[in-house]
Amino acid sequence: MEINNQIENALFYMGLYYFQDEEYEQAEIYFKQSLLINENQSETHLNLGI
Repeated sequence: MEINNQIENALFYMGLYYFQDEEYEQAEIYFKQSLLINENQSETHLNLGI
């Protein structure tokens, strides 16, 4: 479980990086990959605009 949390966090922060760099399509890819691991992550949904 700990490894999944670390992967989820890495994907989320990659999404944030691309979002802040205004590369929204790349950010969306990383946010969606993060949600595949934990679909209940509200902050990720917020960043996707869901």
